[in-house]
Amino acid sequence: MNPEIKSNPDQIQFRTPAPGEWTETATQELNGENPLEKLSKKRRGFVLKPYYTKPDTNQLTEFQLPASGLPAYGPRAWYNLPAIRVTNEPAANAEALHYLSSGADGILFVPAAQQLNFKNLLSGISVPHCALSLLIEPGHENHAEQFLHSTANQNSTGCIFYRQPGSIQQLSGNNSITMHSLGICVAAKENLVEELTQALEDGLAVMDRFTAQGHAPATVAQQMAFHFYLDSDFFSSIAKLKAFKKLWATLLTGYEVAGEDVYVHATSRVFTKETLQPHSNLIKSTTAALAAIAGGSNYLTVLPESDAEPGNRAARLVSAILRDESHLAKVADPTAGSYFLEALIHQLAENAWQKFLTRVGA
Repeated sequence: MNPEIKSNPDQIQFRTPAPGEWTETATQELNGENPLEKLSKKRRGFVLKPYYTKPDTNQLTEFQLPASGLPAYGPRAWYNLPAIRVTNEPAANAEALHYLSSGADGILFVPAAQQLNFKNLLSGISVPHCALSLLIEPGHENHAEQFLHSTANQNSTGCIFYRQPGSIQQLSGNNSITMHSLGICVAAKENLVEELTQALEDGLAVMDRFTAQGHAPATVAQQMAFHFYLDSDFFSSIAKLKAFKKLWATLLTGYEVAGEDVYVHATSRVFTKETLQPHSNLIKSTTAALAAIAGGSNYLTVLPESDAEPGNRAARLVSAILRDESHLAKVADPTAGSYFLEALIHQLAENAWQKFLTRVGA
């Protein structure tokens, strides 16, 4: 494509090619083969085309991330929650206070002891001014009730996630509408359609169980939250999160619940590769954090490659740099309007929804 020089030689304008021109040129370079067939790739449960245009999105149902209700954080708001494995309350408490004073907006506690004293664990932490979440491993379900009791009537913010959704115990009795006690930890899968389908199935089971107990669907929906793991596949990670938010909103219409934006917690797992050391995890975690933010995550955890400084601090500050220096919080939905992403989100959502309907017999 040659630039067209106008009357002012300092002004160069590029002509916008028609879609057919790309197809014609690509066909010639491929010796007559169809480029849309030759260059398309099937991966992770969806198909990637080599070229996207506006007509690819004309028939799609518009879906955009809503602006946050947190003016101090910006239209695209998220909480930065480092993870702490709890085996000893005083040690975990000291670590939490250190994190909260050096870049964290909250803490994701992972209980690893049968008995915990939450009064000691939360000592000195201002519950109303940060986000506190739990990730419940199998066999530690008793900590959920203890945690809710310890934070009751404190206008708490956060989620309680369960590795096993079937063991979710109770709705939050807290007065805060930002404490989500019905959290599902979604197992990561290579096939993203399968991962989204499983998340919908688990969510449906929780909704049905608690509404059958007499709880209003809107109340149960407000308490729901989902935890996803993100990898270094940038665009697929964005599409996975946005497709799920779209799917969950669709599922809730079956309960006559509308306008409920589901809370999502995204975690970037540790990535180390000898040829990319040192700090290979920092590169991967930044990519995953970018995807989490663009995908609409409400909570973000970046796992460090070691507990020692400075690697631990670097992982913790990824979120702060993206918010305060890259200004990602200033736009509610930074990827809205991307032909490629909108088409990918639609494809993931459609495939997962059809698979979900088949499984539940709808």
